[in-house]
Amino acid sequence: LLVRKGIVKKEEIAEVLTGQIKETVIQIFGWKEGMYEFTPQEVPPDKDIPISIDTQHLLMEGLRIVDEWALIEGKITLDTTFTRQTEDTSALTEEEKDILLLIDGDNDVSTIIDISGQDDYSVSKTLVSLIEKGVIESKEVLPIVPETLPIETKKPVFSSRVLPLLAIAVSVLFSLFSVFFDSGQV
Repeated sequence: LLVRKGIVKKEEIAEVLTGQIKETVIQIFGWKEGMYEFTPQEVPPDKDIPISIDTQHLLMEGLRIVDEWALIEGKITLDTTFTRQTEDTSALTEEEKDILLLIDGDNDVSTIIDISGQDDYSVSKTLVSLIEKGVIESKEVLPIVPETLPIETKKPVFSSRVLPLLAIAVSVLFSLFSVFFDSGQV
């Protein structure tokens, strides 16, 4: 529908879909538990937007990325934020410069991924590269410590001096009630 209305081109949709398929396969390879089986089979192409993916290349690329993820996982997490250490960008690639523009001390990794429109792996790999080049540094996040209020010792509602007086007052009330109820029956 988007292609027919001229909003996007077939190639753009094919590129996005191919990227999503690759990212899904890579996520599957990252599973720590479970089993899966790959069965090659012919999948009929969509008549409007045919997508052709080399499955062998996709599998090899997925395994390579899973190996590299192990190196990335120890250095950053999705909630890591960064600060810039230098403004010199002369030695950076265009990809690194693009990601560096999104680092402001507030955006965490997941926000940078969302804003950039790139996949998790590409952004994370670029961030690790920027860390290794000394351009950015992870911002130390202070742990959230709940404010503890001083414990107040509550005084009992009735002190030991009031209890005997309360007992006497209740006794007098019961006595008066019995007098009124007895006189009403006569």
